[in-house]
Amino acid sequence: MANDIEMLKRQLGDYRRLFDDAEVAITIINQDGHFIDCNKAYYSLMGYTDKPVLNHFHPSDISPEIQPDGRSSHEKANKMIQLALINGRNSFEWMHQKLDGYEFLSHVTLDVISFNDQDVVRATIHDISEQRMLDRIVKERTKELYVKNQELEYLAKTDPLTGLYNRIRLDEILNQELHRFKRYQHTFGGILIDLDDFKLINDTFGHQIGDQVLIEVSQVFKQHCREVDTVGRWGGEEFLIITPETDLNGVRVIAENLRRSIESHSFVQAADITASFGIAIFRKDDCINKFLTRIDNALYEAKDNGRNLVSSAK
Repeated sequence: MANDIEMLKRQLGDYRRLFDDAEVAITIINQDGHFIDCNKAYYSLMGYTDKPVLNHFHPSDISPEIQPDGRSSHEKANKMIQLALINGRNSFEWMHQKLDGYEFLSHVTLDVISFNDQDVVRATIHDISEQRMLDRIVKERTKELYVKNQELEYLAKTDPLTGLYNRIRLDEILNQELHRFKRYQHTFGGILIDLDDFKLINDTFGHQIGDQVLIEVSQVFKQHCREVDTVGRWGGEEFLIITPETDLNGVRVIAENLRRSIESHSFVQAADITASFGIAIFRKDDCINKFLTRIDNALYEAKDNGRNLVSSAK
């Protein structure tokens, strides 16, 4: 009997050392929700030096009144303990409050163990406040990076002067329309526009006025084109409009409307402005280069025939 008692004492001593020397914070809680024992790591985590001070505390006594999920600490603690007693184990997040008032988020795991022939709850607490802070920083940086990437993508595909798509984006749209044409036989058209005598505008009024004319022309195009149309600056004073699901008559109607809108627009500090238009629809024997060449030839025909005209490709 004496040997059995001595062995039990040694086992209890070993358990005590393991309990106190554990690096993770641990506390033992009875079924009423009050602390029975806490290890050194728990006292250290909570900022206490006098070990007995936490005995008989309830978890809500060392926590803010309300948890982040909106529940009162007292109500939530009792609920979590009861769930652990029913299921044998329970895990959740918990906001603690240290002796100095500092609050930190933790991950708590409750599991049921036997203590003095009674079922009690062992709580293992991990401070995750730093991890959550890092997670928040990573999330914020990821969002910032996404925004920056969106801005870079916009800048890479946008003409900085007019705000229209640039040639890179126009090439992408043309290839998308080519793919739709090959797969679904959905036709599309193109309108190539060149401002008449634009060099004279620059020479007469200066390049700043010339730039303002390009900006105003771009605004006219955006105001009078359909939402499905793609409007872009092809280069210099040339613009390209891609018109999906449109036959030649439809393309001509759009171009004539734009031609009249430019002709009637009052440009700031500049003389009357007109533009010449070359139009075409994509044909089965076209490739992108051939399609653009046909539109370009139509544009030159409009120029040769007196400007301020819409000319259809052959």
